[in-house]
Amino acid sequence: MLRYLIVEDEPDVASVLMEVVEGAGSRPLHAPDGRSALWFVESYGIDIALVDIMLPDISGLELIRLINEKSPDTVIIVITSVYEPQTIVKAVKQGASEYITKPFEIAYLKRVLSTYEELIRHRKRSPEPESAEKDPIGEIIGESPVIRALKKTVREVASTDSTILLTGPTGVGKGVFARVIHKLSPRRDAQFVKLDCGAIPEALLESEIFGYNKGAFTGADRDKKGLVERADGGTLFMDEIGELPLNLQTKFLGFLDTKEFRRIGGARDRRSDARIIAATNRSLEEMVKKGTFREDLFYRLNVIHLHIPPLRERGGDVMQLAEYFLGEFSRKMSREIKGFTPDAREFIMNYHWPGNIRELMNLIERAVALTEGDVINLRDLSVPLKPERDLRHFPKEIIPLRRLEDDYILYVLKSTGGNKSLASRLLGITRKTLRDRLRAIEDAQPHGE
Repeated sequence: MLRYLIVEDEPDVASVLMEVVEGAGSRPLHAPDGRSALWFVESYGIDIALVDIMLPDISGLELIRLINEKSPDTVIIVITSVYEPQTIVKAVKQGASEYITKPFEIAYLKRVLSTYEELIRHRKRSPEPESAEKDPIGEIIGESPVIRALKKTVREVASTDSTILLTGPTGVGKGVFARVIHKLSPRRDAQFVKLDCGAIPEALLESEIFGYNKGAFTGADRDKKGLVERADGGTLFMDEIGELPLNLQTKFLGFLDTKEFRRIGGARDRRSDARIIAATNRSLEEMVKKGTFREDLFYRLNVIHLHIPPLRERGGDVMQLAEYFLGEFSRKMSREIKGFTPDAREFIMNYHWPGNIRELMNLIERAVALTEGDVINLRDLSVPLKPERDLRHFPKEIIPLRRLEDDYILYVLKSTGGNKSLASRLLGITRKTLRDRLRAIEDAQPHGE
């Protein structure tokens, strides 16, 4: 749980801000004036401070400067009715990360807070313990032909220092592949450092990657190593590399070419022997065509390319993964779950898994937590069916109930990959009833459709 400080002398505004913060799962402290705020900053570790410029005792700008001096890691977000360019510039120079004017939209504020919360959690996240007892390749679950071929390639490329590009849809386990490559490499005893390029605000991304020197900007009261420097001798995993801004793509390309970089505010070049593994769920080739990703950087990253397929293309791996997650979550929750019923297994094997391994993992965790028996049945695996782009939407005009039922029957059948047995179970009807309804739907279609 992150610790917030709300510095606001208007009770109504303070109440709204506290509700927003509490709704996000944090417990805020409230200071009605600058002196109280400084006491909180000195007494508690404040992660995020929401500061008004107009305070009854000291200037909000002065308060920002003092908070930055006393707690340089605190993210300061100004929320005020003062909209003057010179005040905004001063606030940013004193160390404010964001400047929001009243009246503000709650939804926008929530998005801003969510972004900075993720950044703070990223900074606090400690490295996961490494296990030297087991073969790391076992962390890649699956024995389908495509996964077996990928495992073989992973073993071959792990011993090299070549840059690797991992591609594939969201949720297929690109991070697992990156970590396994690191564990199999000669760099296994050095750090594995992960950066999610899409989770950090653009204004802070350069300092996160390359670090900064003391005095580089307001609030930089100490030297800070960037992730490139922290990964020296180890592996830097650049997740969602397609989100890297163009200006940083140029600087990062320079590092890839020379292994040299310069901290923000630095006067000399530094070296880092970090191996780079990049990952993306986007088509970098298409981004190159559109001019949003540098062609030379793409070729520099694409030395070794591993494509991780979606779960629906991995055959029996889905059941192997489901059983693995069942065992893991059963142990964590101290449950004795024996396995899956036949209809649950049929569902797992035939569902199209748009969210891939992440969706499967979340579904099994939920099932283990909520099931009342010692086996997982089809009801425990209830999946909220989401419309796909090629499926029709309900029309705005009123239509007969029978037509709505027909649309839904076709939708469930498509969601189960055409499996009529599974579709009939989900719909709560017999296979014969389903066949009759499908025949009636077909007969009702106009000639020629």
